[in-house]
Amino acid sequence: SEVNIILNGSEAEAENSVHNINAVAPFQLLDRLDAVAQAHERRAKDHAAFIANVANSVFALTLLVLAAIGILVILPTRQAIQQTLTTLKSSLAESESNRAMLEATFEQIAQGLVVYDAALRLVSWRRSFEKILELPPGWARKGRSIEEYFMLNAERGDYGEIADGDLEELGKRRMDRLQVDRKSIKPHRYVRKTAKERYIEIIGNPMPGGGMVTTFTDITQQEEAKQKIERLAWTDTLTGLLNRNALNAQLSRSISDAERTSMKLAFIIVDLDRFKPIND
Repeated sequence: SEVNIILNGSEAEAENSVHNINAVAPFQLLDRLDAVAQAHERRAKDHAAFIANVANSVFALTLLVLAAIGILVILPTRQAIQQTLTTLKSSLAESESNRAMLEATFEQIAQGLVVYDAALRLVSWRRSFEKILELPPGWARKGRSIEEYFMLNAERGDYGEIADGDLEELGKRRMDRLQVDRKSIKPHRYVRKTAKERYIEIIGNPMPGGGMVTTFTDITQQEEAKQKIERLAWTDTLTGLLNRNALNAQLSRSISDAERTSMKLAFIIVDLDRFKPIND
């Protein structure tokens, strides 16, 4: 309105309007500046509140993501680890049970079982091994060399009469024999007669990487039964002398030998008078 008076009013009215404008303009400018400052302050507060809300939202979202990771990854992984540990414990317990059962089974086996390492030293054995070979109490222990075993057998007379001072030499000879084939031990099986007239069957088999597993079986009863059967088959039950079966077998061998070597063979029959009454 003051502008219209300046443009359209008289000179006195225009001058008065200019004076009015000059009087109020600074205050209006201050009001405008104050309004602008308040507007900027409101916008700054609004912006800060927006940033805070965004930050809070991001933080909350991060927590949700971590929680989701925990639920989807960490928790199942922990459960899987716990399940694996439980399975391992169960497997270990089962293995221990199987080992104990296997140990008990081995102890019930009649054969004496022995394990030697690549240096042919005692690693493991069953109590039946000590019983069958009648070892001195406490003799079997880890680290015993097979040479010491040979010397013990020799000392007890299992290899026949040994002169004084020859025990170590005998053990060394047998050890040297093994030393040649130590890295290529062949499967072996033989029967040894002890000084106490007992028969021990020995079966040895090599192990991968060296060493061997040996079993000892007391076959004294079987051997005695076999010898008894042979005696019954080849000897007379009354006199203990060779019978007709033995005569025929020996005669067949002698004839074969004579034919093979182009030698002559003589055969004499001797008759005994009045043998029947004596036999009766």
